[in-house]
Amino acid sequence: MRTRTETMNEGDRLWPSQIATLVLGILFLGIGIAGFTITGTDGFTDDHTGELLLGFEVNGLHNAVHLALGVLGVVMWWRISTSLAFGLISGIGYGAAFVYGLFAVDESWDVLSLNTADNWLHLGLAVAGFAVAALAVRDRDRLASRRVGRGPAVIDIDEVERTELADRAEPGYGRPVPNQGIRTGGPVEERFRGPGTTP
Repeated sequence: MRTRTETMNEGDRLWPSQIATLVLGILFLGIGIAGFTITGTDGFTDDHTGELLLGFEVNGLHNAVHLALGVLGVVMWWRISTSLAFGLISGIGYGAAFVYGLFAVDESWDVLSLNTADNWLHLGLAVAGFAVAALAVRDRDRLASRRVGRGPAVIDIDEVERTELADRAEPGYGRPVPNQGIRTGGPVEERFRGPGTTP
């Protein structure tokens, strides 16, 4: 049986989690690029560089992390499932960075060159990441409910063709063709029975 199935897909619209993922991705890319214009690539993991971006201390590794997250956001925004993954990566990653910063600020082993402002920013970005994940879960559930509500529209194309041909075989449709309906063994029935069969 040949069928044509219509289903709801994510491409029908942009969901809030996808938009949030793209926005965060572009933001991280911008921060990473701006950071490199300040620090350059020298002293990639130096602690306490004293180089600030809008009051937040950065070094090369810190900038590279922002760039990597930006690339992830720009790549992963196109599906709800990947937006969920991005939100979790961002939330967990920045949550870990916040905890790391609580102990690393003013220490010689601080490879990210953090200050107190960075810590608060990382806490806020962790919350933002988990918010994106929560949006993605909500969007996924809404998409699933829409699919269940509509259900797949399945059309039996063979049945449509048989019905159309049967209608044309009825007297009064164009040129009358008496006694050639589907159930009478006429030419229309032969078309579906196929060669090599008997009535």
